[in-house]
Amino acid sequence: MPFFDVGFHVAMNGQDVEVSVLFCDIRGFSSVTERLGPQKAIAWINDVMSELSQCVINSDGVLVDYVGDELLAMWGAPGEQRDHATRAVATVQEMLSAIEVLRKRWEGVLPDRFGAGIGVNTGMARVGNVGSRQKFKYGPLGNAINVGSRLQSATKQFGVNCLISGASATAADCLLTSRRLAKLTVVGIAEPVDVYQVVVNPGKAWNDLAKGYEEALAEFENARFVNAAQQLGNLMSMFPGDRPCRMLLSRTLDAMDNPDDNFTSVLKLSNK
Repeated sequence: MPFFDVGFHVAMNGQDVEVSVLFCDIRGFSSVTERLGPQKAIAWINDVMSELSQCVINSDGVLVDYVGDELLAMWGAPGEQRDHATRAVATVQEMLSAIEVLRKRWEGVLPDRFGAGIGVNTGMARVGNVGSRQKFKYGPLGNAINVGSRLQSATKQFGVNCLISGASATAADCLLTSRRLAKLTVVGIAEPVDVYQVVVNPGKAWNDLAKGYEEALAEFENARFVNAAQQLGNLMSMFPGDRPCRMLLSRTLDAMDNPDDNFTSVLKLSNK
């Protein structure tokens, strides 16, 4: 009689469980493939994906899928991991460090810097076999997964390497070492999401930036636009390259120029 594990059967055929998901997209993929040509481009993307995948494996994550130049990983299933959010955020930081190593490894061939955009979210999902009778894969489905994907895409708009949701930041206990950038709604998801930026080894300068930005964000959210604009102007003089500051200053000036009794501080993203 063949061995039959009921728990394994349930896990593979679907269960509702809280998980943390990570979407990682390689920036500059098209320009790199055009520069390198097919053979070298395959060697490059395989090297990049191998290094990033190892980061997932190092934290006992599940490599769910590769789609072109994007990687999807998950923690919290099929085996229980109570610290799944902490593992996901730690993987983000390891991935960002790995990207720096890869840039140096390929700098002789690729003088232009390539990077990555990473989105992380934590929430309930249906996890199990997904696909058809002909082909399937083990992975998660649900709004929590869609939010993670949208956050990865939103990194382009904010000009940052990583966005994690408030749910992930809270569960991973990294609120004090990250920067809250905004409350936003994403395509297909009505509930607003607080989003945070995570960096590798934040120093004093970055901590000062994060503190000043969050103070300005609070002023903006409370419709104290003059105060917000003043603080952001000061930050921009010290950190002129910070795109989140430029974005928030633009939103602040727009709110000042176009008064609205129904003002909302929630940023609505229209792109997936």
